[in-house]
Amino acid sequence: MGACLSKKGKLQKQTSRLNDNLVQDDNRKVTDVYTTTKELGKGQASNIVQVRGKNYVKSTHGNFAMKLYDGKAKFPPDLKTEAEILKRCNHPNIIRLFELAKTGKKNKQLSLVMELCTGGSVLDRMPYKDEKQVVKILHQLISAVCYLHQQQHVAHRDIEPSNILYETEDEDSDIKLIDFGCATLLEPTERGGYKFLTEKTGTLHIMAPEVLKGKYSPQADMWSVGVVAYTLFQDGKKPFDGPTIEKVEQQISMASLNYPSWHRSKEAKAFVKQLLCKDPRARLTASKALHHPFMAQGRPKIKLSNELVVSFQMYARGSPLKRIALNALVLKSAVTVRKEYRQLFRNLDMDQKGSLTKLEFKTGFKNSGFSDEELEDLFTKLDVNNNKEIMYTEFLAATLEVSGELEEAQIKEAFEILDEDASGAISKKNLIKLLGGEAEDQKAAEIMLEGQNEMKYEEFAQLFEQNFSFRGMDTIQEMSLTAEQLSFERTKAGDDGGW
Repeated sequence: MGACLSKKGKLQKQTSRLNDNLVQDDNRKVTDVYTTTKELGKGQASNIVQVRGKNYVKSTHGNFAMKLYDGKAKFPPDLKTEAEILKRCNHPNIIRLFELAKTGKKNKQLSLVMELCTGGSVLDRMPYKDEKQVVKILHQLISAVCYLHQQQHVAHRDIEPSNILYETEDEDSDIKLIDFGCATLLEPTERGGYKFLTEKTGTLHIMAPEVLKGKYSPQADMWSVGVVAYTLFQDGKKPFDGPTIEKVEQQISMASLNYPSWHRSKEAKAFVKQLLCKDPRARLTASKALHHPFMAQGRPKIKLSNELVVSFQMYARGSPLKRIALNALVLKSAVTVRKEYRQLFRNLDMDQKGSLTKLEFKTGFKNSGFSDEELEDLFTKLDVNNNKEIMYTEFLAATLEVSGELEEAQIKEAFEILDEDASGAISKKNLIKLLGGEAEDQKAAEIMLEGQNEMKYEEFAQLFEQNFSFRGMDTIQEMSLTAEQLSFERTKAGDDGGW
């Protein structure tokens, strides 16, 4: 984890209002809410510890990672900027921020409460015998970088192997990009581009030549991806290494890299060379790297399941408040979402921008049994942020009931998230604040509460029971039959439905 010296760039408008409003400064002391269970890591400016929620219903899983300023660092981290960047992010391979808490003297310093990754770093599982294992890591990593550059206008600036963690201990676990302590938002220019960055920040071994010169663009991140790729393909060997800082900087500046002991495919070598290109203008961009022929083997092939189609139908028929509650669960709890649905989202996201356009969504679901009119309606209901695209967590919210009703603990958890002031009821004020506080949000809140001023838990829980009649066996059999017929028709036609 590299140390960052300063931050520049004005924060741009949040594209996901619900995410932004749920992840907020709760004005609570760390010790009031969490118990530290063990230390996970120590950087030059902060400590990472594992914590467990004390009285949270969301402690269904309960364990989180917390990043806090250690109070002794020479260059204190700007955790507020890091938090603002993470609040903007909504991507399957970027670490999720749950909330901010207070720490330090007089509780004026921020601590970041994030999801806990338990699988270790990508270095811990070396050597990777199958080249496809590395390709999968790179595909997910570059997808995250593409999202940061194109959607959020963020440069990470410290993409190194130790900042790429496995989400779980499972052999086929996804990866998460972490540590945004060096990240910065890009400042736009009048001509439509972005101002060059000048800070020499991050970890030396992954710095691009132009970073050492003090004038660089987000393309420096792609050089770092190249360093990660080389390191993983070469079983931990760094492409640029030496006994002194000066020697390492000299190697990087010259971009002098030989491949004397390369034991991977020539295609892998060619791909790495295109990333470790000295000229940032000739270097692969994140978008081009994702669509590079070598990366094709890292793209998952997932098909729609019968139960997923039923879950999406139930989501569409649910009340507006229920849909908001399901989104809140995904955004601010440790609720488990089945891996195949996260992979499905990535597969539907053809341009790899971290969200689904209406065209991508309708193309992916064209053989699901939904009519075009139903898909239009479903897209609108999934788009709870009303920004004309489906964000990652919006998609996942529609899958939460795929295996049946939610557990009571999860329903209570959703209720407590929406009951932001812990009054024992979800009020109109709670919802207006959650939705953004604008004029149209008041009307939306009234609709969600069906004209009432507030809703108690018992009535809220009934929202999750009302759809169960829709899960009757006749309906499921009908949907299953339709899906099977569609699958049979696709097989006859030699069409896999675009998956």
